[in-house]
Amino acid sequence: ISENEKQDIIKAMNDETRTGIHNIVGGRWFVCKNQHPYFIGDCGGATEVSTCPQCGETIGGLNHKVVDSNRFYGEFD
Repeated sequence: ISENEKQDIIKAMNDETRTGIHNIVGGRWFVCKNQHPYFIGDCGGATEVSTCPQCGETIGGLNHKVVDSNRFYGEFD
């Protein structure tokens, strides 16, 4: 999947979540070490560690900080 396709998918998910009752939802997108996107809801701060369902790498984090191998990818506004 290309970078443009990833951005299109996230834009579509953002648009879908902003409609109806879901418009109160906030959060942030991150990517794992292998560039697979994942979403952290509410304030967007990481509060638990998990594994990427696509590659098994560590995702999430603790104390509102994602693990070092992950990076910020986008935000609901």
